[in-house]
Amino acid sequence: MTTSPSNPSSAPEQGQIVTVRQRRYVVTGILPNTLPTSPLVSQPAPQHLVALTSIEDDALGEGLQVIWELEPGARISEKVGLPDPASFDPPARLDAFLDAVRWGAIASIDIERELAAPEYRQLELWTSDERTQLTRNTQALRIRLEQIPGEIEAEQAAIRARFADPQPRLFPVAVTFLVPDRFDR
Repeated sequence: MTTSPSNPSSAPEQGQIVTVRQRRYVVTGILPNTLPTSPLVSQPAPQHLVALTSIEDDALGEGLQVIWELEPGARISEKVGLPDPASFDPPARLDAFLDAVRWGAIASIDIERELAAPEYRQLELWTSDERTQLTRNTQALRIRLEQIPGEIEAEQAAIRARFADPQPRLFPVAVTFLVPDRFDR
């Protein structure tokens, strides 16, 4: 994102990224000068009170108010638009995603393997509390095993519904690049 020196006759717009006092801010508000014009000045220069919020990592959210036309070195970052979506993902990508969901069924294989494990040979050495806990664990694994196929079907149905009518969706994103001074030349 490049910056250009501020033009004294133009104030930034709300939402623009600006550089003031060697820090980056987003413009959160603009108020034009409301003072009466002086009869001694034929064409007074407009002045704007600009409310700013820092987007720097070490001062995120800190506020600052400046009179834009009087602030030395103030710059407005050029507007960068979001690209238009060129196309949608091919159906094969959706199938690959659904296959990845099906891999979740591997968890049920692990549970079945645990349930099919040979009974512990020395149960008589266990206390009654330990045997009761083993029974509870086994029952919980059986219940979980019964739930997995339904969850897989529900997740696949949700994915199919989500991708049934694709719509372009773009979300504004702010990206900050940190470049050391030695690479800035």
